[in-house]
Amino acid sequence: MAPPPGSGYRGTVTTPYDEIPYPGLSYSFAHPDRMAVAGRLHGLAAPDPARATILELGAGDGSNLLPLAQLWPEARLIGVDLSAHAIDLARQRAAALGLTNVELHHAPLEALLAQGATPLRADYVIAHGLVSWVPPATRQALFALVGQVLSEDGVAMLSFQTWPGYSDIEPLRALMRHHVENVADPAKKVQQARDIAVWHILRWERLYGPSRTHGLRALYEELAAMPDAVFLHDLLSPEHHPLSLTEIAAELAPHGLAWLTNARMNEPRTTQLPDPLRELARASDDPVRRQQYLDFFLMTRFRTSLFCRADAVHAGRVRRDVEPEAFRAFHIAGRVSAEKLGRNPGRGLVITTAVGDVTLSDEATRVLVALSQEMPAAIAAETLLARVAPLSAKDALHAVAELWLADAIELSLAPPALASTLPEHPVASPFARLLAAEGRPTVTSLWHREWSLEPAERAALLAMDGGHPSAAMDAEATRLLLRKGFIHP
Repeated sequence: MAPPPGSGYRGTVTTPYDEIPYPGLSYSFAHPDRMAVAGRLHGLAAPDPARATILELGAGDGSNLLPLAQLWPEARLIGVDLSAHAIDLARQRAAALGLTNVELHHAPLEALLAQGATPLRADYVIAHGLVSWVPPATRQALFALVGQVLSEDGVAMLSFQTWPGYSDIEPLRALMRHHVENVADPAKKVQQARDIAVWHILRWERLYGPSRTHGLRALYEELAAMPDAVFLHDLLSPEHHPLSLTEIAAELAPHGLAWLTNARMNEPRTTQLPDPLRELARASDDPVRRQQYLDFFLMTRFRTSLFCRADAVHAGRVRRDVEPEAFRAFHIAGRVSAEKLGRNPGRGLVITTAVGDVTLSDEATRVLVALSQEMPAAIAAETLLARVAPLSAKDALHAVAELWLADAIELSLAPPALASTLPEHPVASPFARLLAAEGRPTVTSLWHREWSLEPAERAALLAMDGGHPSAAMDAEATRLLLRKGFIHP
């Protein structure tokens, strides 16, 4: 996959991401297993990700790609990024982990499209944090590349900032960018941008009082919590293009791609709307138009969307409504612990999820309690149905659908092997131990989720190489690591 001769690329480009590296993270919605689940629920014969070809554009330092390579030794994983610093770090990590199934390329997207490049078909394509931060011509090259490589039943995940939600931050971002456009030093650029934002908010408070500026101050508090690197690259980037879902769909259509569904369960859906608006949003037969209504009503600011080949949609192979019977095909893990549920959860149990507080039916409560006994591991749907008998299979599957919509469970084709009790000599994820040794603030679990670790947890994780007895480790730290999904059985 090296850039072909004549592409014009010589590997000498320096980017702002080389000067101030962007912090890499893993993202559960950018995990091909989750993408495969969504594809199969909606009618695609999405390939087994454990043996698939996976392409990540804007792979950065490999934080999302490398744990996948560790998990699936039979898969082929390809990461591409324009930052030499990021790719060098990713290569160092891959070498330290002994990974031989991952290819990491320092190259621009356009070079991969040039005539003479090695033909590639990818079953899963990931482009997170890229679409809204590249020039329009590069965005078109990105869409052309996805259309060129995506396999027949493949799934692509694209994330982008979107309207109308981004309109609340755009005036403040424009002020900050204007103020620092002649500041060369990145650290000074970030500090002066933060300073002008504070000055602007205080001035508005003096002029109009705190009631008029409550929303503006809340917005700045959100920005103030951003690390400097994220603030620089996300807010002060000279390339910044929020796009509506309808715009994205229209730009992808010429490349044979169509919107499939949301990548995250906590993204806008009609159940979040009051009845009159729900009926209005559902009035259209066009799923993209329905989602666009939701973005307007709910002021969506950021989207993570899944796309597939348009041929699958035109042929009627894509279904928009998920039937409860479809859940039989997966492994299921609970995301609410037994401690949070309580020993005897009553009728009308309320749980807090990514979509807010949800009141569960008695059937869903029963299923969730059964799953909590296995956390963090997943169990096959058929095994779960047997455990919740005499609840009928039909009622249990409807309960699973209810929990899925509430974002209270994890569905998986091939879940990671996880310990449900602490082994005598525990072994943790090698990638997690590598990140812990680097001192990174968050560490990736086997469920592909980021966790902040207390010092005792970090020390215990570093010791979990199979050569140290669990009895010599901090008991509470090991319990937390077990519950968070870091330990192999």
